Amino acid sequence: MNNPAAILTALRTDPAAGMPDMPAPETTDLATIHQAMVARLHDLTAPDISVFPRASQFEDVRQYIQAVSSIMDAWLYRVGMEVRSNTHGVDMKVFTDQFRGATEGQSEFECTKAANRLRDEFYAEPF
Repeated sequence: MNNPAAILTALRTDPAAGMPDMPAPETTDLATIHQAMVARLHDLTAPDISVFPRASQFEDVRQYIQAVSSIMDAWLYRVGMEVRSNTHGVDMKVFTDQFRGATEGQSEFECTKAANRLRDEFYAEPF
């Protein structure tokens, strides 16, 4: 599945569980968790931005950022579960939604602004 929107939909069905093919939370093998994360990233196709971009290309980049950050959040959550399973007093909040939290209002917003600017320029009345 290399469609970022489809990956996001799958992740939203069970955000605590992470990716559909990611090892279960009780998995204690960091190498397996790592391999699953790499496989999911490998399944993504990076979008293109042409020399004369369209607004939709910036929206594709925003979706791509969302998909990557969601995959990375699932990986980080699994790593946190492994840490928590081997000790006590671990605050799982620091292992939850860190990547999406960082990209949602920042880089994703900039992509949305870029798309909107192109639309405004396209529909602007000539002088």
